[in-house]
Amino acid sequence: LREPHQMSLETEDMTMLKFTMTPDAFVDMVLAIDLCPVEISGLGTVEKHKGERRITDIILFPQECSGGGTEFDSYDPQSFRRYWSRLIQEGRAQETNNKRLWWHSHVRGAAYFSGTDRWNIEEFGSAAADGEEFNPWLISIVGNKMRHFGLRLDIFHPTRQTYCKLQLELLEIEKLRELYRSRQERMQKLINQFVRILPPSRLRGVSEKRDRGEKNE
Repeated sequence: LREPHQMSLETEDMTMLKFTMTPDAFVDMVLAIDLCPVEISGLGTVEKHKGERRITDIILFPQECSGGGTEFDSYDPQSFRRYWSRLIQEGRAQETNNKRLWWHSHVRGAAYFSGTDRWNIEEFGSAAADGEEFNPWLISIVGNKMRHFGLRLDIFHPTRQTYCKLQLELLEIEKLRELYRSRQERMQKLINQFVRILPPSRLRGVSEKRDRGEKNE
């Protein structure tokens, strides 16, 4: 694990909110990116504090991902929406109040928000509009194995707004190295349980449609 000050994170002034991440959550996200040989995606819990949005944990859900290495944007774009819908169907809609992070890996590709990524973010906004107990907003993180990260905030209601290239502050950075060692086995088990790797050809067509802005039937 590189020292925190060696991370490359796109930054731009955004004075409205401070974005922070606990050491457990950050290490779990980094481990998922490091240990999975292909793209991987997940959600995360975000706590609202005055002037701050704090990411406290990350969540993996069942997903189908491409074995195409640098063929990023080929993970299953509907998997997180199915997870979201299941929470609502099971009467757990209140849990969607704080599931406000979507994170994913580009493996060794550049850490930027592609056309497919932006399509997925709009899908989240569409899913959020179906709920009645929360104002739809989403924090997104894209990362890669070189420790490059991008962060953005999307607000869907009452007006559509996007804030890009935000700064992420890591909390309790002195714990990162030990957590990285101690949580590897746990994360590998979660990846084995939830991630199904498919040939690139199985998902490339879906990704190309997303980049053209088309909906899947």
